[in-house]
Amino acid sequence: MARISTQGPAVARPVKLSLNAVPSIPTVLAEADDYSVPDAQQVWPHRDPGDINRRIQPGEALIESPLFVYNGDPGEAVTITLDVELEDGTVIVHSVTRIPPGETASLPIAGQRLLKLDPDAAFGDRLRATASKANVLQVMASATKGATEEDQP
Repeated sequence: MARISTQGPAVARPVKLSLNAVPSIPTVLAEADDYSVPDAQQVWPHRDPGDINRRIQPGEALIESPLFVYNGDPGEAVTITLDVELEDGTVIVHSVTRIPPGETASLPIAGQRLLKLDPDAAFGDRLRATASKANVLQVMASATKGATEEDQP
Protein backbone atom coordinates (compact mmCIF):
# COMPACT_ATOMS: atom_id res chain seq x y z
CA MET A 1 0.00 0.00 0.00
CA ALA A 2 1.31 3.45 -0.87
CA ARG A 3 1.35 5.07 2.58
CA ILE A 4 3.87 7.52 4.04
CA SER A 5 4.17 7.95 7.81
CA THR A 6 4.94 11.48 9.08
CA GLN A 7 5.77 12.94 12.51
CA GLY A 8 3.54 15.97 11.94
CA PRO A 9 1.16 17.30 9.30
CA ALA A 10 1.86 15.97 5.81
CA VAL A 11 3.05 18.91 3.74
CA ALA A 12 3.46 19.10 -0.04
CA ARG A 13 6.94 18.60 -1.43
CA PRO A 14 8.35 18.98 -4.94
CA VAL A 15 9.37 15.86 -6.86
CA LYS A 16 11.08 15.31 -10.20
CA LEU A 17 9.49 12.78 -12.53
CA SER A 18 12.07 11.26 -14.84
CA LEU A 19 12.73 8.03 -16.64
CA ASN A 20 15.82 7.60 -18.81
CA ALA A 21 14.62 4.61 -20.84
CA VAL A 22 10.85 4.18 -21.17
CA PRO A 23 10.01 0.48 -21.59
CA SER A 24 7.39 -1.01 -23.90
CA ILE A 25 5.18 -2.01 -20.96
CA PRO A 26 3.13 0.44 -18.82
CA THR A 27 5.54 2.00 -16.32
CA VAL A 28 4.55 4.27 -13.42
CA LEU A 29 5.94 7.81 -13.63
CA ALA A 30 3.97 9.23 -10.69
CA GLU A 31 1.60 7.88 -8.06
CA ALA A 32 -0.52 9.48 -5.36
CA ASP A 33 0.20 8.21 -1.83
CA ASP A 34 -1.78 8.55 1.36
CA TYR A 35 -0.34 9.53 4.73
CA SER A 36 -0.37 8.27 8.29
CA VAL A 37 -0.41 11.39 10.48
CA PRO A 38 -0.75 12.01 14.23
CA ASP A 39 -4.32 12.26 15.55
CA ALA A 40 -4.14 11.56 19.29
CA GLN A 41 -7.68 12.89 19.89
CA GLN A 42 -8.96 10.28 17.40
CA VAL A 43 -11.23 12.81 15.69
CA TRP A 44 -10.91 11.44 12.14
CA PRO A 45 -12.71 8.25 11.09
CA HIS A 46 -10.00 6.50 9.03
CA ARG A 47 -7.46 5.09 11.51
CA ASP A 48 -3.99 3.74 10.80
CA PRO A 49 -4.25 -0.01 11.49
CA GLY A 50 -0.71 0.03 12.92
CA ASP A 51 -1.27 2.84 15.47
CA ILE A 52 -4.63 3.90 16.95
CA ASN A 53 -3.24 7.42 17.61
CA ARG A 54 -2.73 8.06 13.88
CA ARG A 55 -5.19 8.64 11.05
CA ILE A 56 -4.98 8.03 7.32
CA GLN A 57 -5.04 11.27 5.35
CA PRO A 58 -5.74 11.14 1.59
CA GLY A 59 -2.94 12.29 -0.69
CA GLU A 60 -2.37 13.69 -4.13
CA ALA A 61 0.26 14.31 -6.76
CA LEU A 62 -0.08 17.39 -8.97
CA ILE A 63 1.83 17.45 -12.25
CA GLU A 64 3.10 21.03 -12.55
CA SER A 65 4.89 21.12 -15.89
CA PRO A 66 4.49 19.65 -19.35
CA LEU A 67 5.99 16.19 -19.76
CA PHE A 68 9.07 16.52 -21.96
CA VAL A 69 9.79 13.43 -24.07
CA TYR A 70 13.02 13.03 -26.04
CA ASN A 71 13.36 10.37 -28.76
CA GLY A 72 16.98 9.20 -28.74
CA ASP A 73 16.54 6.91 -31.74
CA PRO A 74 18.37 8.60 -34.66
CA GLY A 75 16.34 6.94 -37.39
CA GLU A 76 12.85 5.97 -36.23
CA ALA A 77 9.81 7.81 -34.87
CA VAL A 78 8.62 6.33 -31.57
CA THR A 79 5.17 6.60 -30.01
CA ILE A 80 4.58 7.22 -26.31
CA THR A 81 1.27 6.43 -24.66
CA LEU A 82 0.37 8.18 -21.41
CA ASP A 83 -2.48 6.85 -19.31
CA VAL A 84 -3.86 7.26 -15.83
CA GLU A 85 -4.69 4.13 -13.85
CA LEU A 86 -7.22 5.16 -11.22
CA GLU A 87 -7.15 3.66 -7.74
CA ASP A 88 -10.16 1.48 -8.65
CA GLY A 89 -8.20 -0.07 -11.57
CA THR A 90 -9.89 1.90 -14.39
CA VAL A 91 -7.38 2.97 -17.07
CA ILE A 92 -7.95 6.21 -18.99
CA VAL A 93 -5.71 6.98 -21.97
CA HIS A 94 -4.39 10.53 -21.69
CA SER A 95 -2.51 10.78 -24.99
CA VAL A 96 -0.77 8.85 -27.74
CA THR A 97 2.01 10.90 -29.33
CA ARG A 98 4.43 10.05 -32.13
CA ILE A 99 7.85 11.66 -31.64
CA PRO A 100 10.18 12.05 -34.66
CA PRO A 101 13.76 10.74 -34.41
CA GLY A 102 16.07 12.99 -32.38
CA GLU A 103 13.22 15.35 -31.41
CA THR A 104 11.71 16.45 -28.10
CA ALA A 105 7.97 16.76 -27.56
CA SER A 106 6.25 18.77 -24.85
CA LEU A 107 3.06 17.01 -23.77
CA PRO A 108 0.43 19.21 -22.06
CA ILE A 109 -0.13 17.33 -18.83
CA ALA A 110 0.40 20.21 -16.37
CA GLY A 111 -2.54 20.40 -13.97
CA GLN A 112 -3.24 16.65 -13.96
CA ARG A 113 -4.07 15.70 -10.38
CA LEU A 114 -3.60 12.14 -9.15
CA LEU A 115 -5.50 11.21 -5.97
CA LYS A 116 -5.37 8.54 -3.25
CA LEU A 117 -8.74 8.84 -1.49
CA ASP A 118 -9.61 5.25 -0.52
CA PRO A 119 -7.53 4.19 2.50
CA ASP A 120 -8.18 0.53 1.66
CA ALA A 121 -7.06 0.75 -1.98
CA ALA A 122 -3.75 -0.96 -2.79
CA PHE A 123 -2.51 2.12 -4.68
CA GLY A 124 -3.54 5.65 -5.63
CA ASP A 125 -4.03 7.06 -9.12
CA ARG A 126 -0.96 6.40 -11.29
CA LEU A 127 0.42 8.22 -14.33
CA ARG A 128 1.97 5.61 -16.63
CA ALA A 129 4.05 5.73 -19.81
CA THR A 130 4.49 3.08 -22.51
CA ALA A 131 6.81 3.35 -25.52
CA SER A 132 6.27 1.63 -28.88
CA LYS A 133 10.01 0.86 -28.88
CA ALA A 134 11.72 0.12 -25.57
CA ASN A 135 14.59 2.10 -24.07
CA VAL A 136 14.92 5.00 -26.54
CA LEU A 137 12.58 7.60 -24.99
CA GLN A 138 13.54 9.84 -22.05
CA VAL A 139 10.88 11.70 -20.06
CA MET A 140 10.96 14.47 -17.46
CA ALA A 141 8.43 16.64 -15.62
CA SER A 142 7.98 18.26 -12.22
CA ALA A 143 5.27 17.59 -9.69
CA THR A 144 4.23 18.21 -6.10
CA LYS A 145 3.17 15.39 -3.79
CA GLY A 146 1.44 15.76 -0.45
CA ALA A 147 -1.69 15.30 1.60
CA THR A 148 -5.04 16.64 0.45
CA GLU A 149 -6.86 19.15 2.60
CA GLU A 150 -9.99 17.85 4.28
CA ASP A 151 -12.90 19.41 6.10
CA GLN A 152 -13.02 18.68 9.81
CA PRO A 153 -15.22 15.67 10.65
